[in-house]
Amino acid sequence: MSLDALRKLRARTEEVLTMELARATQALIGMEQRHDAVDAQIQAEASAYRIEAERGLVIEAMLEWQGRLDSYQAALRQARGAIDRLTEEWNRARVRLIEATQERKALDRFIERQREAQRAELRRREQQVTDEAAGRCFVIRPS
Repeated sequence: MSLDALRKLRARTEEVLTMELARATQALIGMEQRHDAVDAQIQAEASAYRIEAERGLVIEAMLEWQGRLDSYQAALRQARGAIDRLTEEWNRARVRLIEATQERKALDRFIERQREAQRAELRRREQQVTDEAAGRCFVIRPS
């Protein structure tokens, strides 16, 4: 595989990882918004429950409120777990992107050093041809 093909592959890998990181970021933001919405709903339901409890509740109504609040708590725990998983996914994608970027940059530097060496060799050869031509000019001239 040529260095240019390898460089293109590394650049493509970097693009794919950038897209994966963006997707993980969007999913994480969405889940955090869901978590915040459930948390706000819990707060609103808890306030409503306290108001109803102050007015006096029968046991059935109290159990209904408790069941509703428990389901919100379960949804909140589920969202928190999803946030934790998405955070791990985001961190893994970020690390892989950093590694891919470093690899591509190292390859870019290597390719540039190789091209500079080729240019230096070309300049050396051109100078050698020029020196040989100049040497023949001095040899050909009669004294």
